This record gives sequence, structure tokens and C-alpha cells, in this order.
Amino acid sequence: MKKGILVLCIFIITITFGIVELNTVQSTLQSMENAITHLNQDYETNSDNITIYYNKISNIKEYWQEKERWLCFLFNHRDLSVITDSINRLQAYTKNNDYDNAISELALLKEYSTQSCHIMGFNINNVL
Repeated sequence: MKKGILVLCIFIITITFGIVELNTVQSTLQSMENAITHLNQDYETNSDNITIYYNKISNIKEYWQEKERWLCFLFNHRDLSVITDSINRLQAYTKNNDYDNAISELALLKEYSTQSCHIMGFNINNVL
């Protein structure tokens, strides 16, 4: 009987942890996708001088670094570093007013955010 209760408690804790994990990942990546979408619209509106959006990218980078610290406890750092690297490249392209590469990097960043939601979502592989 005690073993059954222990197994039930472990199961409930695992499910609770998975739900918290899923909510954290989804809210973080949804915020990133929204910021990227708005930034993409800004870039298309003012393609001649994208350097004015450098501070926006810095804010996105700060947000991601803050969230990445916590996500690294849950997931493989390599999965998260792809997004960090992409933000760094986007920041450099924006600073150099390289519109074409910046737009390409924004598209990649949005794709990484979408893929990461699937990779980091709650599934049996992440629980085990």
C-alpha cells in the first residue's frame, strides 16, 4: 500500500512539473515570437535605416538571456544556444544596417522559436 501511494505521489509530482514546464516554455517562446513579429514589421516599414531598432534587439536579448538561465535547468543548452546565436547575429546585422541578412535572421529566429516549442514541450522523452 505504501509503495502504491509513493508511486502515485511521484506520478502527480511529475505531471505537475510537466505542466509548469509547458506553461513556462510556451509563455517564453510566445513572447519571443511576438517580439520577433513586431520587429519584422518595423524592419519592413523602415528598411533604409534599421539601426534605430538596435535597442529593441537588446531588449529581446536581455529577455531571452533572463529566461534562458531557467530553461537551461530543464533542457539541453545546445537547443537554447541556437536562439542566442541567432539573436547575436541579428544584433550585428542591425548595427551594420544590413537589412537583407537581418530579415533572413529574423525568419530563422522565428523558425527556431517555433521548433523549440515542439522540442521543449511536455512529452514522454522530456519526462524520462
